[in-house]
Amino acid sequence: EFKLEQAQKKINKLKEDIEYLKNISNCHSEFMKQQKLEMETMLSISTMHITPDTAKQLSIEDGTSYAMHTLYDIPVYRKEFQGDVFGWFIKVPDENYEKCSWSMDLETIFKYARNHACSWLCLDRDAGIIDELPTYQELW
Repeated sequence: EFKLEQAQKKINKLKEDIEYLKNISNCHSEFMKQQKLEMETMLSISTMHITPDTAKQLSIEDGTSYAMHTLYDIPVYRKEFQGDVFGWFIKVPDENYEKCSWSMDLETIFKYARNHACSWLCLDRDAGIIDELPTYQELW
């Protein structure tokens, strides 16, 4: 009977904890609604998904700022440490954006990102390779 009483106390404590967590969750949800936070999703993939020519194009500096430039009016931010560029953050253009002809590798990646509701792309030499996307390892 003593063990049963202890078990019941533990069950009651767990029920209280669950209610507490529900209340916190509800408060958090309400806070988020009030804040109207704007959030965007980023796709992170390996730089092996772009060609060396595309990498050169992404690395061109146009004088906009130290780590940011535009490619056909699309923001591109270099990921750089001590002069070593190891990737880029790129705003994924809308599919109706007709200002340029993207390289085939970038167009394929942008399409993949849009299909997965991503508004930003992170190309990083240490990021994972996506099986559904072509790679250009042999060109590096």
